[in-house]
Amino acid sequence: MHDGRASSIEEAILMHGGEASGSKQKYQALSAAEKGAILKFLNSL
Repeated sequence: MHDGRASSIEEAILMHGGEASGSKQKYQALSAAEKGAILKFLNSL
């Protein structure tokens, strides 16, 4: 996460709760290929 608690982007996504819990649940429902594509995109930023 932005405060340094997460050691990876995926860990940061999975640590979210509250208002972001819906996004977290949608991420968890993705296929491995879809998650990989999102992580590849985020790492390119």
